[in-house]
Amino acid sequence: MSFENTDLLAPATHTDDPEPFYEWHREQEPLYWDPVSELWSVARYEDVIFVSKNPQLFCSGQGVVPKLSFDDWPEEAMINKDGDAHTKQRGLVSKGFTPRRVGCMGERAVEIATELIDAFIDKGEADLVKQFARPLPMYIIGEMLGYPRDRMDEVLDWTDVYMDAGSGPDHITEEVQEAFANFVEFHEEILEQRKQQRGDDLISVWLDAELDGEKLSEDMLMFEHNLLLVGGSETTRNAISIGLWQLMKHPDQMAWLTENLEDGDAVATAVEEMIRFASPFVRMRRTATQDYEWYGKTIKKGDEILILYPAANRDPRVFPEPQKFDIRRQNEQPPLSFGYGKHFCLGASLARLEARTAVKQLLSRVKDLELAGEPRIHPSSFTNGLEYLPARFTKR
Repeated sequence: MSFENTDLLAPATHTDDPEPFYEWHREQEPLYWDPVSELWSVARYEDVIFVSKNPQLFCSGQGVVPKLSFDDWPEEAMINKDGDAHTKQRGLVSKGFTPRRVGCMGERAVEIATELIDAFIDKGEADLVKQFARPLPMYIIGEMLGYPRDRMDEVLDWTDVYMDAGSGPDHITEEVQEAFANFVEFHEEILEQRKQQRGDDLISVWLDAELDGEKLSEDMLMFEHNLLLVGGSETTRNAISIGLWQLMKHPDQMAWLTENLEDGDAVATAVEEMIRFASPFVRMRRTATQDYEWYGKTIKKGDEILILYPAANRDPRVFPEPQKFDIRRQNEQPPLSFGYGKHFCLGASLARLEARTAVKQLLSRVKDLELAGEPRIHPSSFTNGLEYLPARFTKR
């Protein structure tokens, strides 16, 4: 079967059984030219790493969302920078995201997970996206950012809407623009409060962060606020919800994990497989800085190239039986779900903490966990995620 006219920016490409295309891409056409959206892509694990670690050939500095220029997308954001500019800005941002600060959220994550489970456990059924996987990381990152609790759901509603812009320019609707404008207004309110009185939150830390005499500009601070919010809430919930979905589809594995919840290594290994299988981000864009010959083809200077994380996480060269969900899988190489190289996700350790907490708290409190209907996948060419995960269970 040929996939030569596959549109990489069409949500259906990555939502409606994408693996046949990914397999063809990896094995038959490792460097794929999309004639519809006019851009390249790579799907093999080693090729995603090659593009990611060679910004002198494939840069982030012209944007990471396909077909969007800096007229549509923030030039000031760290994710859109390379070299020393990226290193310096990441250094400033990371001052608020230390291992100590992340580690201190462990106990709070358990408390929030417990509160969410308490709200539905007596009913014997729940939508594990809306009632658990979606709010859990939002409440955690919201507390780290110093949000009032009564505003967190509202902010999450906005990010749910404007995340669709990541699928490309055709998805920047009036609704998306309005949702992002609401976030910007909220950010400015928080920022003014922190200017008047600092707290122990990330925005307060960023206001005072300094590296080599330089500080984050207000535009930088706003875009890093947004980046951390999206990375800390939208993507983690996808790993949790898709991971729970797969556990319900594999009751033998869920039973084994339930018996080993006190084994930290077992839970960590299971979560790593959930992250690999979910691949919360579909892709990022890079731009060729020069003509480059690869696989007998010429990538022209200025051409856009997409790195496809779900395809790389199913590469049989790295992951034996890659289509098999196996929570005891011992990988020699890590999944690429959080990226690779200089742009490796700053919040990866927090995402893993949240996922471990979610799995451990839920499975320790319910039994006979099973699907109560058909999950609904959110159509996107930017993220992999569920809109709906109906489950039923018995309280332990």
